[in-house]
Amino acid sequence: MLETIGNTEKYLETLSAEEVHRQIVVTWGNKPYTKVNLEKVLTHIVLEDMIHYGELSPVLWQTGLEAPYIGFWRYQRP
Repeated sequence: MLETIGNTEKYLETLSAEEVHRQIVVTWGNKPYTKVNLEKVLTHIVLEDMIHYGELSPVLWQTGLEAPYIGFWRYQRP
């Protein structure tokens, strides 16, 4: 986990405007390939993480456990 976090932070620190707008191909199983820019992919990753966090919290509460708080500041870049 720490290696992944470190690699992610290193990549984000070097992210240029040109790289953010770079088009990449996303494959979805046997569906046609989709081209999107990297900004959309990164936004999707953050939102997907938030969705799963929102799904896990009620499950923990239902079992009597307190869900950990992860603030939105974690996702903001200066």
